[in-house]
Amino acid sequence: MMKHEFDSMVGITTSDECYERIEYVYMNSNDFNTKQEIADFYKQHDMNGIEKIYKQILEQKKERHFVIQIYSANHSFIFECTGMYEALEAITDAATTFNFVVNADEVMCLLVEMKHGKKLSHQNHKWGISLKDGEV
Repeated sequence: MMKHEFDSMVGITTSDECYERIEYVYMNSNDFNTKQEIADFYKQHDMNGIEKIYKQILEQKKERHFVIQIYSANHSFIFECTGMYEALEAITDAATTFNFVVNADEVMCLLVEMKHGKKLSHQNHKWGISLKDGEV
């Protein structure tokens, strides 16, 4: 979602700093599936509601994170991270390093499913990913 789209939906111009928080909440919360849902929430609860959810997300990220395991011929590498984009980057970097193919769109869909609790893990012959509780 672009800032101008959100501003149009809520009928005001948000500051860049506020929009960064709004976008973060939209991308990392299980509560919003559409742009309209977060716009409606903002209209009802303004930045106070966004800040409350933002802080909850940060606390949850301390508790739950992605564990990525890369399998090569002689070794197994483990990488832990908190964010979906960080996980995607780790998997695509590993694919380049260890010469296997991943579809970034499919991996992102998998990470979103995991974030929303629809899937707890994934594994194939080259890499695996799961969610783990506790700090990284």
